[in-house]
Amino acid sequence: MQPTETSGDLSALRAGIDRCDEELVALLRRRMEISSRVAASKAGTGKPVRDPEREAAVVARVRALAGADLAAAAESLVTTLMRTSRERQYDILLAKDAEALRADTGLPKRAEGSLAGVRRAAFAGDAGSWSAAAARRLFPDAEPLPSPSFAAACDLVTDGRADAAVLPLANTTGGPVDTVYHLLERNLRIVRSVDLAVRHCLAAVPGAALAGVRTVSSHPQALAQCSRAIREGGWRAEPAENTAFAAAEAARRADPAFAAICSPAAAREHGLAILREDVCDTGVNATRFVAVSRELLVTPDASRLSLLLRLPDRPGALAATLDVFVDRALNLSSICSQPVPERPWEYAFFLDVEAPALAPAALSAVFQLSRELPFLRLLGWYGA
Repeated sequence: MQPTETSGDLSALRAGIDRCDEELVALLRRRMEISSRVAASKAGTGKPVRDPEREAAVVARVRALAGADLAAAAESLVTTLMRTSRERQYDILLAKDAEALRADTGLPKRAEGSLAGVRRAAFAGDAGSWSAAAARRLFPDAEPLPSPSFAAACDLVTDGRADAAVLPLANTTGGPVDTVYHLLERNLRIVRSVDLAVRHCLAAVPGAALAGVRTVSSHPQALAQCSRAIREGGWRAEPAENTAFAAAEAARRADPAFAAICSPAAAREHGLAILREDVCDTGVNATRFVAVSRELLVTPDASRLSLLLRLPDRPGALAATLDVFVDRALNLSSICSQPVPERPWEYAFFLDVEAPALAPAALSAVFQLSRELPFLRLLGWYGA
């Protein structure tokens, strides 16, 4: 006697599941074919792909059909089906009207952008700052333009006095640089990135001794990256606008009890003595710097897509947005939330997506989200 689905035999039960899956796939194919015809009927009419009222009605109907014990599972299933159906429709519409996406985002037809035109590169701090080091790495032939702050460096780009500004975006120890994320909400585009190993030193005026240090000064990010040394040393932390400016202040005060956490280059720049060569909490401290410009440039070697978006106010909005990337096998390398200053308790999300320049799957995801989210801005598609 052959085992059957009702016999309790595991192999028979699995065979029964396989047959159910075959039926489901056949139904899925049929549903997608109908969705394709729906997209064709909407093309050129201006009708949106997503119809929230229709989707709510579908969910309610499916929950009723499933019964109380399977209502939640049925809703999850049909929600996924509706999302993938929308994705199919967006792909069809994008193929018919790629110009609409370029108009919305500023994306070029081809990835032929070049950074050869960057002649002046702005950064915060002086020649000894970590931002200056990143600017030299990114644009070795450009004229350096020191600025008093990250915002001031961006101002130089906005008003045309600089071709690019180099900003620290995130650190492996201290996390995101919040002020820089807010600056990205200006009309600026990321055109390149570089990861820089950061080894802070403790520096003070010549003749100072480590045992005599009472106060240390640096940028808040650097203070966070060296929090263990600050705690163990019993030092008072004094925030500064920039690590290099902290070094300049130490030189100005000429107080042996006042030290700066800065780069060795900043210590040399301001004639300070290095009291301790490495004060970072970890041995792998690194900062990602980005270069921003006024124009969106997609270079042939672009590998990272950065997006700024805001979500609709409904349950599961973030998960649904992330699923758009999952469905297209796109890897999110970073996600960061920042409060929207003018809207209490509302947050903007910054996403980094790993994708080659103008990759079709990424273009489809951007096209879909640009039509389903209340706000989406393409910050850049760039290489490292």
